Formats: sequence, structure tokens, C-alpha cells
Amino acid sequence: ATTQSVFTDAEIDLEISVMAGACGSSEPSECNLLTTTNGRAVKGLYCDVKISPTTNSACASSDFSENLLPCSSWPNFIDESKATVYQKTLTTTDLDGNLVTGVYTLEYTCGWKFETGVTFPGISTSNSDFTFTVAADCSEWLSPTTSGASHADTFLLSAPAFIEMSRDTCGNPVNFDAIKEALFREYDEDVSGSLSYDELFNALDTHDVDTSHLEYYKSSYSEILLSHVMSSNTLPLKCQDEDDFTNIKF
Repeated sequence: ATTQSVFTDAEIDLEISVMAGACGSSEPSECNLLTTTNGRAVKGLYCDVKISPTTNSACASSDFSENLLPCSSWPNFIDESKATVYQKTLTTTDLDGNLVTGVYTLEYTCGWKFETGVTFPGISTSNSDFTFTVAADCSEWLSPTTSGASHADTFLLSAPAFIEMSRDTCGNPVNFDAIKEALFREYDEDVSGSLSYDELFNALDTHDVDTSHLEYYKSSYSEILLSHVMSSNTLPLKCQDEDDFTNIKF
């Protein structure tokens, strides 16, 4: 089994290998579960595998779903319904693609069956102390409150009229502020004094800027006021001092 104990991926390889004790070394492909399939397990080495949260109460038998956490059954450590490359990996996400985080215990009991389904006596192995953790990785998107670039900054940096501003214009506070205010009013379509989500989306889309970050934080979006735009410290690259990168945002 793997020595890794914490996983952040949607598919994880626990590298578990089981060998039937009565098999000789001359026939490893017949005995090693790493090379078997569900069809082979019907008349040979098989494993009943259950995964459940370590810190919570045990899962009831009716709670287990095949290869789906938090209460997962994983017959023979394989799921042949998945793409070949993932058939021997464990899925750690729910049906919506979200990681099902937590500490888990994997338990398995393996044995040998004849083609008739009769279990061969005296050949069995079990393990109930293999634990691993599924943890959330870093988010693909930084929150505007932690990234240092607000939605107002993003709005300004999306606009050609702002990013193409000359150094002379930047040095003239009246002209500099006039351009920022004109941009705000251009996209404040309902003249409400703020940029709604749809208005900012339209601005970014018009400027051919990726809107994925905005869409990701749609539920927590706060409307941009004119004061937010006017007080933004972000600057076009041309207006930044060569040795000062404080207000450059990417």
C-alpha cells in the first residue's frame, strides 16, 4: 500500500496489492489482485472492500455506494465502469465533483473462490487499519479579499482606455480621474450609481477578458460603487515607477 496518507486529488491510487497465500511465485498473474478483473475474481482471488469515515459512527450496510464516498464499497479494488486509466483508483468526489473530505478507514477481506462460487477454505486475508485523509487543496481561485485585487481593480484593468493610458495622463490627476469615471458611467447602464454583477460581466466580456473568476464568486459579489473605482490604487503598467511594483495587478 502507499505510504502517502493525505490526498487532494479526485482520483487516488492507494497502491494496495493482495496475494493469495496458497499461490506459488510461478503464477503471480493468477494470484495478484493488481492484475485481476471482476470477471477473474468470480473464479479466483476476490476482495470485499469497504471504506467509511474514521471519526464518525460506522456506516450502515444500506449506506454503502460503489466507489462513492463517504461510505464506499470497492469490490476487488476496481471499478470497470470507469475509463481504463482510472479503473483501479478510488474516486474521492461526490456526484457534483466536490471532494468528500475527511479521514477514512479502509477495510478488506479477501479470499479465493472456485468458478462455482464456492469459497476455498483456509485462504483468506483481511486488514482493517489502513487509514487515509482526503483534504481540500488550494482553491483554483483567490478571493478578491485575499488576492489584493478587487472587482473594481479588475474592471479598470480590463478596459483598454485605462491600460493604454499614457504616462502624461497618469501624471495629471484631473485627466486620470476623468477616464476612470467615464469608464464607470459607460457600464452603469441603469444609472444606479453602482455596477451590478451583470454590468461588470458585460464590461469584462466586452473587453474580451476571462469571466471565470467573476462567475466563481457570483454568490458573494458586492456591487461596485463609483467611489470604489475612483479610490482604486491600481495603475496601468506605463504609469508605474520602474522600481515600484506595489500597485501592479495581474
